[in-house]
Amino acid sequence: MSERIRAGDILNEAFQFGFYRWTTVFRFAWLPVVMVMLLAFGATNLVFDMEALKALEGVQDPALSDFQEAFRLSMPMAALTWIGVGVIALFLYSGFAASIYRLVALGEERSGVAHLRLDGPALRVFFAMLILNGINYVVISAVSLLMLALNGHGIGDFFAAWPDFFAMVEASSQDSSYQPSLEEAQRLAPIGLFFLGFMFALPALIYINVKLAPFAPGSASENRLLLFGAFRMTFGHAWSIFGVYVLFFMAMLVMTIVYWLTMSFLGVMTGLGGSAAVIGKLFGAIEFAASFAYQIFIFGVQFSLQAIIYRRLKTGQ
Repeated sequence: MSERIRAGDILNEAFQFGFYRWTTVFRFAWLPVVMVMLLAFGATNLVFDMEALKALEGVQDPALSDFQEAFRLSMPMAALTWIGVGVIALFLYSGFAASIYRLVALGEERSGVAHLRLDGPALRVFFAMLILNGINYVVISAVSLLMLALNGHGIGDFFAAWPDFFAMVEASSQDSSYQPSLEEAQRLAPIGLFFLGFMFALPALIYINVKLAPFAPGSASENRLLLFGAFRMTFGHAWSIFGVYVLFFMAMLVMTIVYWLTMSFLGVMTGLGGSAAVIGKLFGAIEFAASFAYQIFIFGVQFSLQAIIYRRLKTGQ
């Protein structure tokens, strides 16, 4: 067993990586991100009639039915299209993540100004992310279904409640004073119970994600999916890893507050007009650059954090 990991040391190394290896993360990220953006743009134009959507911009309080008329495809086909986009985007995202994982865990440097990783490590990270997300969804669904059953509902009641939900949304959009009746609210109870199950599932989700913290970076670094190996590797280290995540959440909370305050200020300055319009455009460019730099930095910190946990559990270094 490796020595007990120190949460503060891991967080410090992750933030240093995000800062000092910013250009490296950018080289790994920009091409997959651009491809995902183009893919999303193409899917949006395939699913929606953009002229119909633009026409809704001048409509005050558009109804849900107005948005439905803007669809080029049927709802099932639109859903399948976006699922396909999501799968491809996750695979591209996995290749980008695999490069950071292997850099932090193995010291694997990759040269070049653009990277589109479609190899074994990318594929293993892709399946690791699918498996981890699948486990999370199964846990949430199981607890939510139990919540429904304990209150005399089934999964059919959950799906049957959605038309009523959308009808209420449309009614409230057309009449701001609309108040649902007690009977209407009761019909929506299965939806509320299902999502309440997420809160009850939270302890199990925390445990699973702590125990599987090395799963994705380990799968990128080793020639296997490290599902059960991740469970064994984290034995005796669960509280330390939990501490890492708590410190990371707190640090990100502070950074997010500072970021949005900064963006709000830049947004106000960007709106300057008249003789100050040139200054407004300058602040607009600063706002875009700051937002872009921040996102790349966060990518580096998030992915390196997981890889550092894996490396220290695996090697003690």
